Amino acid sequence: MSDITARTRTTHSPTAELARTGFLDRYTGGTRTLYELDLRLFFAWCAEQQLDPLDARRPHLEAFGRHLTIERGNSARSACRRLQTIRSFYRLAVVDELIDRDPTMLMRACPGGTSTGPRSPTSPRRRSGSCSARPRPCRRRTTR
Repeated sequence: MSDITARTRTTHSPTAELARTGFLDRYTGGTRTLYELDLRLFFAWCAEQQLDPLDARRPHLEAFGRHLTIERGNSARSACRRLQTIRSFYRLAVVDELIDRDPTMLMRACPGGTSTGPRSPTSPRRRSGSCSARPRPCRRRTTR
């Protein structure tokens, strides 16, 4: 099933719908569209599991991550980005007092152990804006 044609079954609670609406209302444009798709996929997966999204726990969320990579064929990076959306959704639900605790608290960052942290200084794509993949030698400043 493609991302665009994924449909959400309406077996989730009105509170879960309130949490989703409250989360999405914070965003506009492309970000909102992307987050809306991520939540639609997650809510549909929860419906298939007969699970209300606000009742999900860490093992459920890790299973959803595996579902994204194994069954849907998402790359590890795409699955990680989708899980970050889910993580933000739950954090806001805690702040809004719709749930008591964040089930993503100890969740692995990404399925398959992929890291989303900053790249090392010697990685091919550096974040410093430099085009060079090799680290530059340190130069001492001279004081005048």
